[in-house]
Amino acid sequence: MNLHVDVKFEDGTTWIARFRSLKINRPPTEKVNLDRMSEVAVYQCLQQTSIPTPKVFGYGLDDDPDNPVGVGYILMEKISGHPMDWSEPTPRRHQNKSFMFSD
Repeated sequence: MNLHVDVKFEDGTTWIARFRSLKINRPPTEKVNLDRMSEVAVYQCLQQTSIPTPKVFGYGLDDDPDNPVGVGYILMEKISGHPMDWSEPTPRRHQNKSFMFSD
């Protein structure tokens, strides 16, 4: 449901710009904004633990007139790892569909 775009800087640092996919069956804007703010809050909370978590540098809401991007987004640090391939789940992933990254 999200589109991720790498933002690469001259010093080699890479951030991710995360946008929600625009679909016809998209939830109401209030729900999308609440989901985005909740996700940012979870990342910020996890930063206080030893769980590898990307640092959030900024975000924008879909209906914010001051949002220069025009759509909601989260701008965050890119951390090591790779997305899970749901098309070929291992038995462990099949039992726990909440895994986001492969081991």
